[in-house]
Amino acid sequence: MKTILVIGLLVLASCAGTPEVRGTNALAIACSSYAVTLKSLAKYQKAGKLPADVTSKVDAANKLIDPVCLPGSIADPALAIGIVNSGIGLLNQVKSSI
Repeated sequence: MKTILVIGLLVLASCAGTPEVRGTNALAIACSSYAVTLKSLAKYQKAGKLPADVTSKVDAANKLIDPVCLPGSIADPALAIGIVNSGIGLLNQVKSSI
């Protein structure tokens, strides 16, 4: 429930400000969503329910996403959001296959 509330507040916050601020806020929301999805998969990994091939997919996604979600890493928020959303899609595919 807290996660939904936080994401909702971040969505509302992204509506305010200049286009640059909105893009930055949208990227923060995307990165938060990725983190929530990754955290849900961590439970399966801890329980030993993630096969090695799935773990390698998650690791590959992290290598793409981690640098994008660091502050100041990408000048174009729209590009960064696309990368993060691709990572979220990959993690959701992984999660649905478990």
